[in-house]
Amino acid sequence: MGSAHPLRLPPAGQAARGRGTTCALPKGARRTEYPVGGPGVAGLVESGVLTGSLRIPNAVGPIAIVADLRAGRVTCSLDIEAPKTGRPQTRVNWLVRQLKDAPDDLRVDCYATHSRGASTSELLRAVRDDPSQLIGDPTKNLRTFRLALAGPMGAKRGQGRGSFLGSVLDLLDGFYELTVQTIKPWSAAPPKLRPEQPEPDKVEDVSGQLISTAISSQDGAATPTSATSSGSDALAMSEEEDATSPGS
Repeated sequence: MGSAHPLRLPPAGQAARGRGTTCALPKGARRTEYPVGGPGVAGLVESGVLTGSLRIPNAVGPIAIVADLRAGRVTCSLDIEAPKTGRPQTRVNWLVRQLKDAPDDLRVDCYATHSRGASTSELLRAVRDDPSQLIGDPTKNLRTFRLALAGPMGAKRGQGRGSFLGSVLDLLDGFYELTVQTIKPWSAAPPKLRPEQPEPDKVEDVSGQLISTAISSQDGAATPTSATSSGSDALAMSEEEDATSPGS
């Protein structure tokens, strides 16, 4: 089988409606093509599941689309990297704050570090009431969130209400409008400069225990002025007594 007739997954956007079988992509968007006989067709034949992805410019990530023909369900999902810092509940709250307009039946899966498959899975209505329901093991860091929205698949041919193409586009448009376009990827905060502290006035603090009035060896010899004057007065009085004494 050659690859001249690729199977193309219908892209999102109102421009795809009402234009026959040709779907117009938004500017810059990319769609996944599966050649006839390729892995997409092989999966469709074996499991009845058709998969594809749509990358929208500046979106947080590509949108994966799965059409289960046997179950009659279409699912759109988006993988988001969890913040690199913070406790597990802090990371869950970061995601829930960005899903204010998302539908309650949106499913949120958490993938922990060094784990296979989803660690926990809950509907958004339950996570809004209690974010801790998504935390299976508080000691493990969350690395990825997966948001998934499912809806019934149309069985009619062509386009319009009830058709396969119409059901895929309706689900894809609603998923992008209410969930994908409101999410911003996490980024680490830049380091902050420390504010300059004013330098205090330099005042020498001399402890009271170091102050002493005693004469140290470094002080000069004291002049005995008081002792010398007292000795002179005593000598003068002695001479006067000798002069006035009889027989002198």
